[in-house]
Amino acid sequence: MNVLKFETKYDKPIVLALGFFDCLHIGHKSLLDEAKLIAKEKGYESAILTFDNDINITFGTKERQIYTIKERIEAAQNYGMDNMIVATMDPLFASLPGNIFLDRLARTFNIKTIIVGKDYRCGRNAEFGVDEIKKVLQEKHISFKVMPFVTKNGSKVASTKIKTFIKKGEMELVNNLLTENYFIVGKVDHDEGRGRFLGFPTANIPFEEDRLKLSEGVYLTSVIINKNRYYSITNVGKKPTFGNNNYTIETNLLNFSGDLYGKDIKLIFYKKIRNIIKFKNVPDLQKQIEKDRQEAITYFNL
Repeated sequence: MNVLKFETKYDKPIVLALGFFDCLHIGHKSLLDEAKLIAKEKGYESAILTFDNDINITFGTKERQIYTIKERIEAAQNYGMDNMIVATMDPLFASLPGNIFLDRLARTFNIKTIIVGKDYRCGRNAEFGVDEIKKVLQEKHISFKVMPFVTKNGSKVASTKIKTFIKKGEMELVNNLLTENYFIVGKVDHDEGRGRFLGFPTANIPFEEDRLKLSEGVYLTSVIINKNRYYSITNVGKKPTFGNNNYTIETNLLNFSGDLYGKDIKLIFYKKIRNIIKFKNVPDLQKQIEKDRQEAITYFNL
């Protein structure tokens, strides 16, 4: 998949899905499927537009994004998109009138069709809805398609709902709404080495502050390393037994031995199995970790 800067000219004809796409959920799926279908029928390329930063920060809201830009690229590539156009949401970009935003898109990229959800808006203060967008695109001879909402259990599928589930640690509900199971990508960092001391070596991924926090707890997970999958349990949050109140992501692999420091990994979440507990002593903690590992072995049928 090509990753294209918003300002970089690209002449190949594309069918473009517009949105923020702070994750790829089954509502987005309808847009992407339509973009891929039209592109295949016409001999064009499919494309998606997103931002390389958290737009919530630019707009001064306390909410945070579900996926970082690395993860959005990973998700779009896994879904088979040909291109991802990446812009930066800064005050200047946010101040662009809707017609100027669309004009820049049309001048930079050879857009044949634009696809949006029915509630999509663009331009400063979200001034352009689908009616205004349609009028501008007609003048530019760009076809325009508006996709209906996708619903699940009677309500619209939206990132806000997914964020609520993430904050509660309800990963099975999260995964039911995403195009693939919720994941984090990152480079394994050095830690205190306490996991190895306990007999359960771990891999730590630094937590990025612009990411929405998961509910603290222990999760059933798997790790992709060099295209190989290893099953794991992951502690998200504090380590109160050792007086560590930092929010960390620490993974214990069940069927892997070796040094992971400095390696890029993909950590995939399946289910939260318990909350964080402060143990009276290290042996009690070791017993609980072994129970967690056995639960993972049963869950993954290892």
